[in-house]
Amino acid sequence: MTQNNSSRAKAALAIFPVLLGVLSASQARINGSLADRVGHGLIAATISFLVGLASLVVLAVVNRSGRAGAARIWRAVRERSVPWWAFTGGLCGATYILAQSMSVPLLGVAPFISAMVLGQVIGSMCLDAFGWLDLPRHPITTNRIIGAVVMVIAVVIVAWGKPLSVVAIALLALGVVSGIALSVQMAATGRLNVVSQEGIGPSLVNFLVGTAVLLVVSSVGVATGLVPFHTPPTDPTSIWLYVGGFVGVVYIMAVALFVRRVGAFVLTLGIVAGQLLGSLLWDTLTGNFSWLMLIGLPLAFAGMVTANFRAGARRTDNRAADQDQAASGQASSGQASSGT
Repeated sequence: MTQNNSSRAKAALAIFPVLLGVLSASQARINGSLADRVGHGLIAATISFLVGLASLVVLAVVNRSGRAGAARIWRAVRERSVPWWAFTGGLCGATYILAQSMSVPLLGVAPFISAMVLGQVIGSMCLDAFGWLDLPRHPITTNRIIGAVVMVIAVVIVAWGKPLSVVAIALLALGVVSGIALSVQMAATGRLNVVSQEGIGPSLVNFLVGTAVLLVVSSVGVATGLVPFHTPPTDPTSIWLYVGGFVGVVYIMAVALFVRRVGAFVLTLGIVAGQLLGSLLWDTLTGNFSWLMLIGLPLAFAGMVTANFRAGARRTDNRAADQDQAASGQASSGQASSGT
């Protein structure tokens, strides 16, 4: 009986990252739908960040360790002991949510998620190769190059089922940029996590920075007429449009809770698998399905596994500190990849 319970527990832990990835893909669909209703992805991203910020403020108020972590970060700011780039995580997260909100209404979830995952691989390769943001240098391996090439092919296959206008290609490129931004966010938030010694404080800082940037840019855009604005819906049936930011906070807490249980490598791959699966489900439900997705999405996952295989093999027994940094970085991506 004990062995059966242990097997069930392991199976549940293996399934959890996939479900978390599906949740991340759902956030993309929610924010994309919100963008349709409010007139522009920039407005939707701002609303999503505001909801996420409000949720995190409540969480920090009721959580003693969160308050202590935020206080440590504030003390480090006053002492100027934290590099400036450690506070760019919010800007990177805002870039991801903005790209998500702008791309999904036109492209669908699957092409955006595929492009974003490709960007994460490219970003992580560059950070490792050049040792940027105080990260240890690691040479670019053959596995990573092959994985990146496979993922480029996968993105092309997934996008091939869509009319490839100039705008669509630009949005795919924006998806890649958002993935690169998430890689930078992981490093930046990891640095703040060293200071705060917990996950809520860095996430709160990221949401504060991201919300401030989005509020300024969206206000200027609306005031100048460059960004269309429709009054956000208030009917009860539209409440689900506003949960994207809250989903990001749930993602944060879940990643921080489970990274030690399953390991950063398994968690990351599981999340990516769930994101790809979730994007397929959502695009099928919303009439954006293409048979090419059944080829491109598994190929994208294969590329991700290939790019990370050696790192995963070498780090089967991840050190706790490395996992904490991965957790904090994944968290503020509302996500691995959920940026808000």
